[in-house]
Amino acid sequence: MEQGPLRKKLETVIDSCVNGVGVDANTASPQLLEHVSGVGPSLAKRIVEHRAENGAFASHASLKKVKGLGPKASAQAAGFLRIKGKN
Repeated sequence: MEQGPLRKKLETVIDSCVNGVGVDANTASPQLLEHVSGVGPSLAKRIVEHRAENGAFASHASLKKVKGLGPKASAQAAGFLRIKGKN
């Protein structure tokens, strides 16, 4: 099977899963976070870096401390970013 169509299908499946159940902001990899609405590659990397430097996110409010996660991106991502024990 050609890699292009296979990769496209895999991306579609991942998007569907993320949109269906969300991802844990405290454990998700940057690659998985990129699939969250409002989060691109650089913001995904900053979320993981912030988590590594400051510890686990305690609430959705603590996510707002991530540089680049402004009101618009936060609103888009809110339904898909989970904080274990808080959702």
